Amino acid sequence: MKTFITIFLLSLSFSAFTSPSHIELQWDHFTSSSYGGAQLSNYKSLEINYNFDRHWRNIYFNSHFAGQYFLDSSKMIYYSAPEMYFSYSYVFNTKYLDIKSIGVAIGRKINSWSISDEYWEFGLWNPLNRWDFLHPISKGLIGTFVNIESKNWSIDMLVGGLYLPSSYAKVELKDNLIFSYSRWFLGVPNKVDVLGRGLLDIEYLIKIPFLLDIFSQQSYILNFKTWLNEERTFWTKWSYGYKPINDLFIVTNTSRVLEIKDMQISKEITAIPVKHTIISSEWGGKHKDISAVLSMGHTFVQEGEEELEGLEDWDFLHERGHFTYFSLLTKYNISSKNYLQLSFLKSFFSKKNDKEDAYQDIKKTPFFFNQYKILNGIGFDLHVEYLGSNRLKRQLDVNYKYSPYNKGGLLFMKATYYMSPKLYTSVTINVLGAKSIETKSFLYKFRANDYFGWRLGYVF
Repeated sequence: MKTFITIFLLSLSFSAFTSPSHIELQWDHFTSSSYGGAQLSNYKSLEINYNFDRHWRNIYFNSHFAGQYFLDSSKMIYYSAPEMYFSYSYVFNTKYLDIKSIGVAIGRKINSWSISDEYWEFGLWNPLNRWDFLHPISKGLIGTFVNIESKNWSIDMLVGGLYLPSSYAKVELKDNLIFSYSRWFLGVPNKVDVLGRGLLDIEYLIKIPFLLDIFSQQSYILNFKTWLNEERTFWTKWSYGYKPINDLFIVTNTSRVLEIKDMQISKEITAIPVKHTIISSEWGGKHKDISAVLSMGHTFVQEGEEELEGLEDWDFLHERGHFTYFSLLTKYNISSKNYLQLSFLKSFFSKKNDKEDAYQDIKKTPFFFNQYKILNGIGFDLHVEYLGSNRLKRQLDVNYKYSPYNKGGLLFMKATYYMSPKLYTSVTINVLGAKSIETKSFLYKFRANDYFGWRLGYVF
């Protein structure tokens, strides 16, 4: 808590040099009872999003800090630096070169590698803060970024050697049992029936890997974008990446019991980084007030990855197969600040031979990790913003996604009212659920997590 307050006070002192930042007092009420005794129905928290940037001629520094401190009995604390980098750009003032500028950035930076990945929140390219799984915050990759711009094309490259994975609900170990105060953690089973002896407690022995083996990981990304006409209204973008999956793989040796003693069994659990290959292409265009982006992507784990050696008998609580998606995003700009968007998603998830039904893993494992909230479905977005009679902003956001495969969806609504140019309040509604129990999908597992919230915020 002291660290959180210190950062907040420092952010106020530097606010004159920053992009807009905000601090919010939040209250969320979940309409259904919790999954476990540690989880609550009402959460109160203080959230800060602080941006700091400075220019020195061709040098630019940018940083973003995000933190959340819970004021209720859970006392959870989350904090992260989604971006922090130095960049240098050089503009060519000559007509003899096709290249207009070259930029180099070092640090943690958010690049738009794929528009569809960002909208559907797959987290394939950039890692995510999934403290609230419904509303993740994008985080940058770490390394050296190179950008080359010309009149008709651009190239973005990344070479990185430091890996920081996506972050999730805070998990604690107490009396060798794994639990969390967060509603976005289903947990692993703490009891199991062994050989008809009745329910036995599970003692999890956490196998802590060598930290350098986790964080020291190479990443390589190449992104090429070209404009198809002089007006730059039509374009295509191709991306290739070989990097660690943004989620650490949680593995547990459920096929082998280490020890049965005093009505308790012991099992190992650990986390490992696993690399994958990502390939994606996007085609976009805009005509007057209508724009569209057609995307396709494919990701897979290479055969014989050294991280998987010695874990053949372990159970992976993650999707490990080939994942392919096709997406269409269409947007209509009602005015300069208001828009309507309709989106479509079709994806396939299969095992190594592309024939087995990879959903079998999800069906048989109740606590299987769901990286993807929606696998097949449609999305609807509405953003309305206007000035009231007192010339202060009013804002309404609606986002709805529906999955025919899971026979369910999720709805988010937020209404914001500015009481002054810097002080605002908002009300949020979040509803999710699915009828299909077969797939053990994210929508089904967290169907009890409908909640509405209230926010009081200040922009500085």
